Order: sequence, then structure tokens, then C-alpha cells
Amino acid sequence: KQDIAFIVEEGQVEIFTDFKGERRTLNILGAGALFGELALVDRQPRSASAEAKTDALLTVVTQQQVEERLADADPILRMVLFVVMRHFR
Repeated sequence: KQDIAFIVEEGQVEIFTDFKGERRTLNILGAGALFGELALVDRQPRSASAEAKTDALLTVVTQQQVEERLADADPILRMVLFVVMRHFR
């Protein structure tokens, strides 16, 4: 799905890609890390995949959750976030 991100609460998640038939690890993420966040901004497909390396607990962050929190955010913070988000579009 292209409109969600994940926060790693526990465990480790490997971010990897397939390059000419060879698996290449891009990063190993641990507790507190966020991945998939650009999908919330531009909703484009990604060329990397994720796989739990250990038992992992993830929190799903949806586009709707982000939009609801932005609607309730301080106007200055909201403006700054919109400027940053436009940079990625």
C-alpha cells in the first residue's frame, strides 16, 4: 500500500532492494525508526522492500492520521510542514 508508513516499536527491520538479482541491504532499523514516510508525502511506489529480521512490533501510520493531526496543528507548524512536503512532490 502506498499511503502508509511504519514506526518500529520493537525488533529490527531490514530495508533492502534487489539489484540485478542480488539482494542489497540498505539499512537495518531498530526501535524508534520510521520507514515508508515518503509514501505519505508523494504516494509513489518504492523500489525497496522491508522484512522483519527479528520479532518486530510496528505501528502503522496512515495518511488519514497525518491529515487529521495536521488539521489540529499550530498554524505555524502546519505551514512549515506544508513547505517541506511540497519539496518532495
